[in-house]
Amino acid sequence: MSARIWIAQDVFAPHIQHFLESLGLDVSIALCTDSTFLKEDVPTAYLKRVSIERAQQLRQKAVQSPQDLFLGITTAPVVGRRLLQPSTSHKEAVRQLTLLSGRRHRLICAYTLQRSEKKAYGLIQTRVAMKKLTSQEVETLAQQPFFPCDFTASHITAIIGMPGLLQGIPAASLINALKGIGTLA
Repeated sequence: MSARIWIAQDVFAPHIQHFLESLGLDVSIALCTDSTFLKEDVPTAYLKRVSIERAQQLRQKAVQSPQDLFLGITTAPVVGRRLLQPSTSHKEAVRQLTLLSGRRHRLICAYTLQRSEKKAYGLIQTRVAMKKLTSQEVETLAQQPFFPCDFTASHITAIIGMPGLLQGIPAASLINALKGIGTLA
């Protein structure tokens, strides 16, 4: 029997689920509530806090066995000190796309992996350079179900770091964490 791992439902959940299942893990998904990003929050500290809170919420919601794992993971683009949340309107999507257009930004992923009393934390950053988007490209992208880091290769001019973060998956780091807490050989 494979180990069960619980993850939070979010925009990256399908990608993360597929990745974890490819490692032989049985994935369960549950809803979590994230704390509010405050103006004075530093993006990295906020994302780490959300990952810890998600892992704790998953642990409380699950009917668990001692072998269950809980993965609180969150990924977001950051421009300077501005953390971009998923857009909730067309106007917000246009504003975010315009902000990212022709600029470099960071994708930051924070995760907390928990099994019994064992815990592993990770904070991974990848730098992404966007091409200058035309107004038509901005409009087209803004009409899609939008999350600020869900672009195709034609919108990106450079990636420095972990390309998997474009889909919210810090693969190498997660594999090492799963090995470190004794889940993978």
